[in-house]
Amino acid sequence: MTHRFFKCSKPRVKISSISWRGRPDRDDLLENAGSIILFVNSTNFELFAKTMKSLERRVNDFSQAVRQILAEFQRLNALAANGPHAELSQQEIRLVEHLRLSGIQKMKSISEYLGVAVNSVTSIIDNLERKGHVVRKRSPDDRRVIHVQLTATGISVADASMLAKRELLRSLLEVLPEDEQETLVTLFWKIASSGDAPLPEPMETQ
Repeated sequence: MTHRFFKCSKPRVKISSISWRGRPDRDDLLENAGSIILFVNSTNFELFAKTMKSLERRVNDFSQAVRQILAEFQRLNALAANGPHAELSQQEIRLVEHLRLSGIQKMKSISEYLGVAVNSVTSIIDNLERKGHVVRKRSPDDRRVIHVQLTATGISVADASMLAKRELLRSLLEVLPEDEQETLVTLFWKIASSGDAPLPEPMETQ
C-alpha cells in the first residue's frame, strides 16, 4: 500500500489506511473526513492533554501568586496611606494621577479613561472640586465643552500618591537580585502587551 502525505492544517498527516494516486482532491477529503479526524485526534490527544494539564497547573500557581502579591500591595498601601491622598477614593486617586500625567482633560475623555458613565464622572469631579483638588473650565472655543484640571493642591495629592506607589513597588523589587528584577519587569511587560488579546467568553453558571 502506498502512503501519501498531504497538508491538513497542522501538523502534516499520514493516513495509514487510505491511499490516493497523486494529491487528494476535495471529494477525497470529504469522503474520508471521518478517518482523517479520527487519526488526527488519536495521535494528538495525549500530547494535547498533557499540555493542558501542565498549563492548568501553572494557571493555579500563577493565580495563587497574584493573590499573594495583591495582598502584599494592600498591606504596604495601608502603611503608606498617611499622605494627602489618603482621603480620596480609588477612582479619585486614579483621576488625579491621570490629570497629573496627561494634563487638562475633557469630561468625555475622563469618562473613557475611568470606564464609567459621564454622570458618574460628574459626581467624582464634584467631590474633588469640593476638596479643592480640581477646577472645571469651559472651552473658549466651544462653551459646551468642559475641561478639568488640577489645582496646586491636586498636584501635591497626585505626586504624593504616585510617590507612595513607587515606594511600594521598590519594596517589592528590592527582595530580588538585580537579574531577577530585570526578568520580572520583562515578563510583566509581556503580560501587559497581551492586553489587546480577546477575552474568553464567560462561563455559564448553572
